[in-house]
Amino acid sequence: MISKSDAASHEQPPSKCRRIERCAFRGHDETINSRNSGNFIEMIKLLASYNENVLDVVLQNAPLTSKYTSPQIQKEILYVLANKVRKQIHKDIGSLSFNICGQGYDGASNMRGEWNKLQELFLKECPCAYYAIGELETGTGSNQVGTLKRASDTRWGSHFYSICSLQRRYNESCSVLEIIRSEGTNYSQRGEATAAYKMITSFEFIFNLFLMKEIMSITEILCQALQQKSQDVLNAIQLVSSTKELIQELRDDGWKKILQSVVNFSKFHEIDVPDFNAQYIEGRGRRQLDQITIEHHYHFDIFNLAIDFQLQELDIRFNEQSMELLSLSSSLDPKDGYKSFNVDDICSVAEKYYPLDFS
Repeated sequence: MISKSDAASHEQPPSKCRRIERCAFRGHDETINSRNSGNFIEMIKLLASYNENVLDVVLQNAPLTSKYTSPQIQKEILYVLANKVRKQIHKDIGSLSFNICGQGYDGASNMRGEWNKLQELFLKECPCAYYAIGELETGTGSNQVGTLKRASDTRWGSHFYSICSLQRRYNESCSVLEIIRSEGTNYSQRGEATAAYKMITSFEFIFNLFLMKEIMSITEILCQALQQKSQDVLNAIQLVSSTKELIQELRDDGWKKILQSVVNFSKFHEIDVPDFNAQYIEGRGRRQLDQITIEHHYHFDIFNLAIDFQLQELDIRFNEQSMELLSLSSSLDPKDGYKSFNVDDICSVAEKYYPLDFS
């Protein structure tokens, strides 16, 4: 992470902002008959399919000495580009100073090694530059802190770890937003940082953060189990049932515990805690709701509602009919030499769910 002491003096209009997409140069199999030659080669093929002038000078149609797809040539091109970027950065910085306050290499051992590697060189110049590891809790090494995780749509459990890391690095997240809101490169960036800072320093955000962590800590085991390639059907059914029971227990007995945790966290981080006996005022119009207190709002409109929604989702996805079908179908599991084979269950499956297919 790098902070610039005088970024505000180098403002540029938002129209000059560019987004860089990553595309690997090398593919796993770049032979002529390969069905997937990698993103780079496939992109060249796509461009060539739209333009005959491009088709005449790329890949197999290119001159033998100018295909520009060999590893050596590509490294030379990258070296030229890197030099240009480096020179531009030097030009932009000028006499201004930067402070390195963190470093991370995404598990690359040749970079993060503690001896004779880049991490060691950084620590010699700046001993306070923490090495940001990917895992939250390893307990090994020095100058290590947990990092914020990016939530991925392709991994069910990633949101849970993102919430955990945000809770752990809450102070650092607020500090970064404070820097951006005061030293952002343009008005739009500073405005977004200001709005984000105001949001994450509110009691309602902290409450939702803790609530989501409690719910997802229960569903995480089920999510990970369902992602396994080989899963015992009966075990999955038991996990679904136990998950529902634990979520229901959270709804019945977890309110006071989570509220106290949120209050303690808020006081520690100097976040205003509302008077829970005061009347709740809704929306921008500040409309007062009769007989509704702030505690009632958090307890029933947020806490209970979020848990009920989760229970409803589990009931929809794993209703009694589908659970029964899975249970009966487990008798066809070939595992351990058809150990679960049961004639009565097989007949029940045919009778209840496939009456038109079997006499």
